[in-house]
Amino acid sequence: MAAGSALIGLRVLECGDFVAAPYTATIFGHLGADVVKVEPPAGDSNRRRGPYPPGNEGVETSGLHLFLDQAKRSVAADLDTDAGQARLRRLAVSADLLIASGSVAEINRRGLTYEALKAINPRLVVTSITPQGLQAADTARPLRDLTDLATGGWLSLSPTSLEDPDLPPLKPFGQQSHYQAGLHGAIASLGALAARDASGLGQQVDVSVQAVIASQIEIGLMHFLYSGAVASRIGVRIIGPWGMVQLDDGLLFLVCVTEDDWKRLMGFLGDPEWADSELFADRMVRATNNDALLPLIESELTGRRVAETYAALQDIRVPCAPLNEMKQLLEHPQLAARGFFHEVDHPVAGRWTYPGAHWLFSATPWQVNRRAPLLGEHTDEVVKEWAPPGAGPSPEAPTAYPGEMRLPLADVRVVAFTWVWAGPVAGMQLAHLGADVIRVESRLRMDTVRAGIGPHWQGQPGPNRSGYVNQYSQGKRSITLNLKDPRAVQLAYGLIRQADIVLDNFGAGAMERMGFGYEMMRGLKPDIIQVSMAGHGQTGPIAKYVAYGPTQVPSIGLSSLTGYPGGGPREVGISYGDPNGGLCAAIAMLA
Repeated sequence: MAAGSALIGLRVLECGDFVAAPYTATIFGHLGADVVKVEPPAGDSNRRRGPYPPGNEGVETSGLHLFLDQAKRSVAADLDTDAGQARLRRLAVSADLLIASGSVAEINRRGLTYEALKAINPRLVVTSITPQGLQAADTARPLRDLTDLATGGWLSLSPTSLEDPDLPPLKPFGQQSHYQAGLHGAIASLGALAARDASGLGQQVDVSVQAVIASQIEIGLMHFLYSGAVASRIGVRIIGPWGMVQLDDGLLFLVCVTEDDWKRLMGFLGDPEWADSELFADRMVRATNNDALLPLIESELTGRRVAETYAALQDIRVPCAPLNEMKQLLEHPQLAARGFFHEVDHPVAGRWTYPGAHWLFSATPWQVNRRAPLLGEHTDEVVKEWAPPGAGPSPEAPTAYPGEMRLPLADVRVVAFTWVWAGPVAGMQLAHLGADVIRVESRLRMDTVRAGIGPHWQGQPGPNRSGYVNQYSQGKRSITLNLKDPRAVQLAYGLIRQADIVLDNFGAGAMERMGFGYEMMRGLKPDIIQVSMAGHGQTGPIAKYVAYGPTQVPSIGLSSLTGYPGGGPREVGISYGDPNGGLCAAIAMLA
């Protein structure tokens, strides 16, 4: 347990298989919580999924286990037996949080619910992650990434703009639905722990993977609700140009979100004659003709290499990214500058490199804390610490919630300088937990999606009719300020003096240039928390490069791993970097 970490002092039990619950738990562990993994005598199935070091295959050497089970201790207990459940209950007496995943039938059979455990520890928060929630009719349905992506609607959108309607939906590489469920599990658990600190009572947190995915399919639902249109993997994008172009040594992804992006790109290409065609009159028309537009752009880039073109386009603020593979990620100068990868020694697997922190915290850092445990390595140690003789529930614990229960973040105020999708998603998580989230917007430089990206209610554009804005600004208030006017800046300072958190998803350095740097804001409010969500972070050699959700998919290597047999890299149907970044920022704020 690392001193100075955000969640030090919390005790967390993990009783889950595969990705969802282990991922939630490892987030808590890296942020300082004491996490105990309760796994069967044969081990969690992650121990048998690989990949393995060459010539060293076994339950201690699976790469998935070695990654997901860092920052934990291991206790062996068969939760399908009375003895195993008795051991779990002994540990649960002194736990703050229990995270479980699997089918509803498994969770109920093993007694992994608040209802089953509240008698021994009414302060316990129990978070379950199941395919469709604890009330689902099909209690035997297992967690499976393919079917969970399908029921949540993501598969209907993947890949983007499919040309051949005979090709099936495409599953993004990996277990993306369960990583997203893990992020939601962490957010909801932290909210429930805040409620527990106020009321003295724990509760059941019920995470449905189907609902998680349905909340993240961009504006697919809004298209249907606003106009009856069915969003599909077949058809055109909402704006253009958008997609990958082949250069001499690899693929470059580019997208022009605004008309200014388009003008800068055309200037870079030497303002070719075809750019003035009515086929490319605006971003919506360009989307319709994207299949003709991308080859024209590609032809203008003949002879160019990816790295030099990427740097040159970013110098003039054109959103683009190289298609990175795993080797490029491991050697990426931006990730290296931010200390993203870390090496961990393991007594059986050896020394290997692993992905690291989602965030950089200035005061309560993410830390490795522990290597992945050997199976059952800490059983006696944890039982002695967590379940000493005579341990039992606190006699002063309340037995019922007060008559008028407030939402867990009812006393928290967030001032949000956010736009498009990633920032609004982050603020919405806290708004749903009761925080007073105030969006600071501008009429002079309106949010890109307010300004014209559909769908719009009844097909009529307008700043308050945007499905994007109405979906991801739920539960918030809005104020418009012209921050070029000193009087507006003073009003913003007044908001900050009454705030707990200041959130932004502007480019690196933008808040500092506007007069809202962290040190300045600490002068206004010494305990202020600032969370900035620049696409590449605030530091590093490409920190100032433009990044949107669509550019992150090829940049992080997901496109390189996703595709049809015999085909090239593909997109994944949504601007995945946006909701993923937003959820990570919400966890950072809550922690």
